[in-house]
Amino acid sequence: MQTAEMFRIFLNNLKISDERMQAIATHYKNATRRLNIEFRGAANGYNNRLKVGSAGRRTAVSKTSDLDMLYIMPARLWGDYQSGINPQRRLLRDVKEALKLSFPQQEIKVDRLVVQIIFDSFHIEVQPVFETDEGHFKYPDTKANDGNGGWRVTKPRMEITEMRNFR
Repeated sequence: MQTAEMFRIFLNNLKISDERMQAIATHYKNATRRLNIEFRGAANGYNNRLKVGSAGRRTAVSKTSDLDMLYIMPARLWGDYQSGINPQRRLLRDVKEALKLSFPQQEIKVDRLVVQIIFDSFHIEVQPVFETDEGHFKYPDTKANDGNGGWRVTKPRMEITEMRNFR
């Protein structure tokens, strides 16, 4: 067997199956649709989301166990999550409650930074974010400030662009 053929076989073994990709894509769309209904009153499954992590960088392989997504919250809600005790945890709980309506059979739990939707062979991690004027995102961290919650900044678009340019 030639090296090129062995490498082609190796790459094929790393690919995510079409069936698995379809299932992940469907759940990704349904999660987005539910959050858009809840926070925007619009049943669109494609807007206000950003695929990040290995899937967003297009480096996911067959054993990938999760899909990381940012859900971009409406800017008008920023003030709603600025007061009270740990408003970051409240944001994550609100996202969890919305997702339960579309995924009643799944375990859905709040983690430090994300809401996880648990499926049999993978899970989706939803990170609600608010977009800044610079195009970056503020995300909740429930453990920041000695457990009182806080906001951190992520710049995934730069990373995604660089990985796409790398090819």
